[in-house]
Amino acid sequence: MQSDLIHVGLHKTGSTFLQRQVFPNIDDVFFYGPGAWRGEFQALDRELRFLNPLNFDTNRWGEQIRSFKSESKKYFLYSQESLVGGLFDGYR
Repeated sequence: MQSDLIHVGLHKTGSTFLQRQVFPNIDDVFFYGPGAWRGEFQALDRELRFLNPLNFDTNRWGEQIRSFKSESKKYFLYSQESLVGGLFDGYR
């Protein structure tokens, strides 16, 4: 079974290291996160981080993720610390 992943990296837990050194170097993974921003994904990124969760369109997100994957990239990995809010101000 194949799964796509969302890494909710809590602040000060080593997420930046993972985002810079580990995630981009995994062969079967299409990595999207800091240092790997791609313009075609930015609107969806904002939707995931800022819209009301009750209005989140899972079908649209799934279709978009599938469009990024290819034969060489079987999995999608999204890593974003801001999913849990800011380090000092929480989720706003």
